[in-house]
Amino acid sequence: ALVGIADQMSGEMAVAFVVIRRPITGEALQSFLNARLDASQIPGLVVAAPAIPRNADGKIMREPLRQAYLESLAAAKPTFRVNSG
Repeated sequence: ALVGIADQMSGEMAVAFVVIRRPITGEALQSFLNARLDASQIPGLVVAAPAIPRNADGKIMREPLRQAYLESLAAAKPTFRVNSG
């Protein structure tokens, strides 16, 4: 799930929330993204999430993901910075 998060440097940053089912390195994740997306489409940050919350209609609930991002900063949960350039 891709969510816009307020960022002091750019105003808003694209953060991808992914459910990781097996261990992966930042380099492997970068290779995966590079093989499937244009450089302009690669998010600035990828956050490991236990699940992607959805409402009764199946739509992604972005506010809980934003909150999870803020909590991950406080708890230092696994995140991967990816280079989009």
